[in-house]
Amino acid sequence: MTENGFSNYITDICRKAKISSRVLANLSTNERNSILFNIAKNIRNKADFIIEENKKDILIADDKGVTKAMRDRLLLNSERLEGMASSVEDIA
Repeated sequence: MTENGFSNYITDICRKAKISSRVLANLSTNERNSILFNIAKNIRNKADFIIEENKKDILIADDKGVTKAMRDRLLLNSERLEGMASSVEDIA
């Protein structure tokens, strides 16, 4: 992906997040919690896929020479994904 393409991709994600935040603001607590639990479930169910895709990101980061600290922040594994899923459930 070109730098311009990446920038457009990120801009699109941000635009969609802004729209989604307005929708979520109007949902009941039970509806929001249901969505959060569903997100946590999907993180767990797709953990293998997420880890495999993350490996690609790590290779790109290595090629670009990111710092060791940045690489560590990018690295996802089973424990980190479980932590993310648990944190999402804690919010609900």
